[in-house]
Amino acid sequence: MSTQVSTAVSTYSAPESVVRRMYEQAAGIDRVGMGLLRLGLIIVLCWIGGLKFADYEADGIVRSWPTVRS
Repeated sequence: MSTQVSTAVSTYSAPESVVRRMYEQAAGIDRVGMGLLRLGLIIVLCWIGGLKFADYEADGIVRSWPTVRS
């Protein structure tokens, strides 16, 4: 992408700056990173929720409950 610069004499195109390209690349990486973070959060929450139905975790919950004696 070029930037148009107008002067009193003529119009010329300035090349895109290196810093701007770096910012655009970082924005693309940021979008991917946020998607991966959301996916990771969903996986962890489903994993923790699924463990509540596993025998090992369910036994630990029942044993730690104050009104239940085994």
